[in-house]
Amino acid sequence: MKILSGYIAPWALPKENFPFHLYWEPDCQYDCIVVKLPKDLIITNIFNVEDFEKKDSTIIIKKLKTLNFFSFILKMNKLIKEKHWENQIKIDFLLNNEILYSHFFRVNIYRPVVEVTEVPDEIIITDQSNLKSLLSIGFKISGFGQIKFRIETRTGGEFVTRLEPLYEEIIRRVITQSKLDEKKEKTVEIDPNFLRKATQECIEKIENGKLSPIGIDKETMEEFREWVTDTKNRAKVMKILSRHAEKLIIESLLFYFESYPTENVQLVQGRPITFIEKATRELVIRFFYADAIMNVYEPIVVRIPVKDQRTEMRSNFLPINMNWSQKMLNPLVEGVK
Repeated sequence: MKILSGYIAPWALPKENFPFHLYWEPDCQYDCIVVKLPKDLIITNIFNVEDFEKKDSTIIIKKLKTLNFFSFILKMNKLIKEKHWENQIKIDFLLNNEILYSHFFRVNIYRPVVEVTEVPDEIIITDQSNLKSLLSIGFKISGFGQIKFRIETRTGGEFVTRLEPLYEEIIRRVITQSKLDEKKEKTVEIDPNFLRKATQECIEKIENGKLSPIGIDKETMEEFREWVTDTKNRAKVMKILSRHAEKLIIESLLFYFESYPTENVQLVQGRPITFIEKATRELVIRFFYADAIMNVYEPIVVRIPVKDQRTEMRSNFLPINMNWSQKMLNPLVEGVK
């Protein structure tokens, strides 16, 4: 039996569709074609097959629309824990209940794997500490395609994504500054959709009493909350908060966007920061990551003791610097046939 063309995608992500097809000389005589699939693969589409029977992971093709071609679209139906899942598809051509010819396709499923390679034993904060360079974490990435990261931190309560410091600084500036310095030229443009969403979320947190900026007393904060929640002020509130938010982001005081720290990594919330208070004894960081088709994998959890030796009781924003090394896999090197 002469095969004219046989192809399977060299690799796929978990839950990603991938094709295979087989094309042979039309003069081959057979009664049926038996396709034996690994049990963790499911069929999402079949082409050029007129009649077939399915038994568990075995497909018995009884009749084709065109005599010498068929194709399947498959996918892995679950996430995998191992970096590389390898198996095979066996295709038997039967004549008089005997195998006339067998063809094999190698299936390769890869998931991204992220490992921590560098983390400080502890964070020591002094009055002279440069917080911008105090916390660096190294990662090694292996896999295919882009990886999206989302970071949550905990310093003694629940895990949170750190937009609160941005909102608190906006409030502090609105209350303490009478007007903005409009002379400074903008060199960065902020996505207006993000700006609108962030401003709206800030307003909701103010309304619900969930923000208490350091340096602002309760009475002043309550007066500010009443001003924000007054429906007559809504348009003015949105304009002022948005303007302060944009200026604050552009200045990079808290939250400068770094969407692509490396070609294949995206930080979906920008550069991560956490909020370090004098009472903080341990910083816990949880790194969630997803692949290009948004499979979300088990998070990486990093725990770092904190020793705060500052003489003053105060809070600071601590940037989380992330360093990356990459091993982008090659199926040919991995031994894929």
